[in-house]
Amino acid sequence: MEEVHVDRRIRKTKTALWTGLARLMQDRDINEISVKDLTESVDINRSTFYTHYKDIYDLLGSIEDELFDEFERILTTDMDPSKDVETDTHNVLVKIYQNLNDRREISSAFLGPHSDTSFINRLQELLSKHIDRWWQDNTALSDFYTAFCFSGCIGIIREWIKDGYQKTPEEMAKITTRLLINGIE
Repeated sequence: MEEVHVDRRIRKTKTALWTGLARLMQDRDINEISVKDLTESVDINRSTFYTHYKDIYDLLGSIEDELFDEFERILTTDMDPSKDVETDTHNVLVKIYQNLNDRREISSAFLGPHSDTSFINRLQELLSKHIDRWWQDNTALSDFYTAFCFSGCIGIIREWIKDGYQKTPEEMAKITTRLLINGIE
C-alpha cells in the first residue's frame, strides 16, 4: 500500500478543525454547531473549511472514519479467537484505551454527554462483528453477551472520561477485562 504524503499545512488545518469540533461538541450537540462557530473558534477562514469539507457533518464523518479505521485495525490485527480469551481481551483493550487516551478531546466529544448516537451505534455494530467471532458455537447468547459487554464498556469509558482520565489505559484495561471475564464476583 502506497503512503500518501499530505502537505503539513493541510494536516495542521485539519487537526485544528478536528480539535475545534471536539471542543465545541463537549458543550453542545452537533446540530447546534455551525461552520461559522467552528471556524471562528479555531481562527480559520470559512473558505478554507469548505476546501476540505462540505459541512459540519462531512467533517464529523471524516473524524469518525479515521477512528473506526483505527478500531478496526486493532480488532482485526490484535484479536485472535485462538488465543486465551482473557489475555487477548486485555491486550486489545489496552490498545483501545491508549487510542482513546491519545485523542482525549475527540474521545470526550464522541463519548461524552453531547455525543452523536450514530457514532455509538456504529461502534456497537463494529464490536458486535468482532465479538461474534468468540461465540461461533453459541449464537443464542451472542446478541445478549454483545449488548451486555458493549453497554458496560461504554459506561466504563464514559466514567473514565468523566473522571478526567485519571487511570492509565493499562489500569482501565485491567478493570474492564476483569469485569468482562469475571463480572463482579
